[in-house]
Amino acid sequence: PDLVILDLRMPEMDGLQVLEILRERSPDLPLIVASGTGNIEAVVKALHLGAWDYILKPIEDLKVLYHSVEKCLTQSRIRKENIRYQEQLEELVAERTLELRKSQQRYKAVFEYTGTAAVIIEADDTISMANSTFCEFAGMEIHRIVGKKKWYDFVSLDHVEILKNSIESRINASGGAVEPMQVEIRFIGSRHEEKYVYTSIGVIPDT
Repeated sequence: PDLVILDLRMPEMDGLQVLEILRERSPDLPLIVASGTGNIEAVVKALHLGAWDYILKPIEDLKVLYHSVEKCLTQSRIRKENIRYQEQLEELVAERTLELRKSQQRYKAVFEYTGTAAVIIEADDTISMANSTFCEFAGMEIHRIVGKKKWYDFVSLDHVEILKNSIESRINASGGAVEPMQVEIRFIGSRHEEKYVYTSIGVIPDT
């Protein structure tokens, strides 16, 4: 039903018992208790059990009943709309999360199997991602690189400032993202041997 108007004094089962059963079966069902007992304890208990409103009998002015019914039906409609909105929001979040995970998986697959040593560097210069080719090239396991090393740990000291200045000048000139630029650096691996390598460096601003 859309709404229940319930008396407290009834044969076989009283209204409070019915109220408990209805609350268990239909927790969002609007329930109005109408009783002529005038017992304040019964009123408190009925409201505690989930009655939405309480009206004393005899109901001499039907406007009182009409107002209560209208109020409860309006509250019920708002609750249902909120529930539907919440469900739609949860579905949307689930869909977006799935799309994001798929995108991340594809991105990681491309990143991993690009065939080139690759790393992702955060604004604080920390390496946040490194593919297996880079780990092999550096001679280090990934857990010793990601979150532990900064990019300049793998670059000869005299090339660090050159790279920093080059990246900063390109960012300032473009005002945002920087297209990949080719730079030759002296790379330092785990055994401190130096190798001259060509690197492609691109900068993507946070969004």
